[in-house]
Amino acid sequence: MGLDPDTSITRPGEIAAESAALLLPPVAFLTNLAVAYGLVDPVCLGGSRLMLLLAHGVCLLAALAGGVVAARVLHRAVTLPPAPSRSRSCFIGRAALLSSGLFTLVILAQWIPELFVDPCR
Repeated sequence: MGLDPDTSITRPGEIAAESAALLLPPVAFLTNLAVAYGLVDPVCLGGSRLMLLLAHGVCLLAALAGGVVAARVLHRAVTLPPAPSRSRSCFIGRAALLSSGLFTLVILAQWIPELFVDPCR
């Protein structure tokens, strides 16, 4: 079996950008979840809630950055001539945009209670 010549990658950073767009939002969510749980005890022992709020903010920015990369991937894919790599890039770009939107909303949903509820309760 030989390689299909129609599936060649035209740009060297294309796969890296697609991977980053797909993986950055869920990794940001999981990091947010782990760090928020890990910071509850230090906050309750007299630490500042600022670290907890800052962790949520950084993870939210990371999820949004995944959306920006996904938008660039999708924009690049739309401008490519029709080819199998174009349809792959369009699909990945759209899936990554949806993923970024979903995980951004989830991180916001985790962040909002921190503003109103004491984490020590």
